[in-house]
Amino acid sequence: MGRVRGYRRTTNYRGFFVFLFFVFIVTLVYVVKDSDIFEKRLPEIEMEEYSYWNPKVPVPIVFRDESSIKEYSITATLANGAKVLDLKEVVLDKPKEIKINLPIPKIALKEGEKLHYVIRVTDWSNANFFSGNTQTKELNLIVDSLAPKVDVVASSFAITYGGSALIVFKAQDENLKSVIFSNGIDEFKPFPYIAKGYYAVIVAWPIKNTSFSPLIIATDYANNQTKYRVAIVKRTKAYRKSILKLQDKNFDQVHKMLLQIGRKNPDSFAEGGAKFKYLNEEIRREDESEIYQASNNFPLELIDKAPIFERFYPLKGGQVVGSFGDARHYFYKDQNVSNSYHLGLDIASTKHAPILLSNAGLVVLEKRLGLYGNTIVVYHALGLSSSYSHISTFNSKLDDFLKEDSVLAYTGSTGWAFGDHLHFGIIVQGHFVWIAEWMDSKWIKNNITSVLQKGEKIIKGQIK
Repeated sequence: MGRVRGYRRTTNYRGFFVFLFFVFIVTLVYVVKDSDIFEKRLPEIEMEEYSYWNPKVPVPIVFRDESSIKEYSITATLANGAKVLDLKEVVLDKPKEIKINLPIPKIALKEGEKLHYVIRVTDWSNANFFSGNTQTKELNLIVDSLAPKVDVVASSFAITYGGSALIVFKAQDENLKSVIFSNGIDEFKPFPYIAKGYYAVIVAWPIKNTSFSPLIIATDYANNQTKYRVAIVKRTKAYRKSILKLQDKNFDQVHKMLLQIGRKNPDSFAEGGAKFKYLNEEIRREDESEIYQASNNFPLELIDKAPIFERFYPLKGGQVVGSFGDARHYFYKDQNVSNSYHLGLDIASTKHAPILLSNAGLVVLEKRLGLYGNTIVVYHALGLSSSYSHISTFNSKLDDFLKEDSVLAYTGSTGWAFGDHLHFGIIVQGHFVWIAEWMDSKWIKNNITSVLQKGEKIIKGQIK
C-alpha cells in the first residue's frame, strides 16, 4: 500500500517538471521570436528609379538595415537573356548602411539596349532559419546617352532691364522629361507651341535682378541635359530713385493702416520706424506673394495659333502719378528706415473711374489685400497677367472670363493709397515688368506678335 502511494508522488513530480519544461520552451520561443536577432524587418534599397538610363551618369544606391547588412548582389541581363553582370559582395564588418553606384556591365552598350537588373540585399538577422531577411528590387532600363536637341526658332531682338522678351524654340528628345527657361535666377515655364517639341515663352528681367543670363534647360528621363544659352541683346535702363523723408504724422497713418489690416498689433512695435518698415516691406511682401501665386498658376496647354495682344490702356484719359520701378528710400531723422520698389504704374482719373480690360482674360484673384487694398489679377495667355489695385468696387468675380473692353472695377483708395487712383501692373509668370512696353502697340508688334507669327511659320515649314 505504501509503495503505491510513493509511486504516485514520483509520477506527480515528473509531470510537474514536464510542465515547467514546456513553459520554459514556450517562453524561450516567445522571447527569441521577439528578439532583434530574429527580427523580420526587410532591409531597404533606396534609389531613384528610371526607365531610361545613361551609363555615364552615376545612379546612387543605398542599402540600409537596422540589424546591419550581410551581403548584396546585383545581376544584369540583356533582352536576349545573356547575363552581362553578376556581382556579389559579403560584408563582414556589419554596417547598417552601404552606399554604391549602380554597376555598369563591362561591355559596349548600344543606344536603345534593354537591360534587366535584379538587386538584392540581405541582413544579419537569424530569421528565416538563420538565412536573414532579403529585399529585392528589379529594374528594366533602356540605354539613352543622347542629350536633347535645343535651338531657337525666333526671338525678340533685345530685352530691357525690368522688361520682357519672347523666345520661340525647339527642344526635342524621344524621352524628354522637362524644359525650363532661366534668366539666371528665376525660372519660367515654356508653353507647347504649334507642334510637339516646340515651345514659346515670355520671359522677364525683373528689376530685383542685376543681370540677365538667358538659358534653355532641357532634361530627359535618363537625366541627360542640354543647357542652351540664348543670344539676345541686353539693354540697360535707369529707373527713378526717390528719397522720402518721414514725419511723425506718417507713423500715425501707418498705425491706423495696421489696425485696418489686423495682422499685427501696432502697439507691439518699439518705435515708429519699425512699424513703418513692417507695413512697407513685410505686408508688401505678403501681398506680392499672393499676386505671384495667383498669376503663376496656369495650365501649360498647347497653343496652336499665334495669340494677339492689344496694348494695355486701363483708364481712359488717365494721368500717370507714380512710375514703375521707382526705388523708394524712406528716411526718418537722417536714418534709412525702409526701402521698396514701386512695381506698378499709378494712374489717376475721375473719382471711381471705370477700369477697362484691354485683353480678354480670366479673373484669377479678386481679394482685399493689405497694402494693395482691393485687387484683381487677370490672366491673359502665355504666362502674361495684369493687376489692378486700390479698387473701390469690384465689377467682376473670381473665375469670370471677361472679354476685352469689359469694365473690371472702379478706381478707389483702398489699402495704403493717398487719393483715388489705380495701381496697375503687368506680370510675367509672377514677376512685375516694365509697363510702358505693354502700353506700346509698336513694341508689342515687334517683340511679341511678329515673333510668334514668325515662329509659327518656321515651325510649320519644319514639320512638313
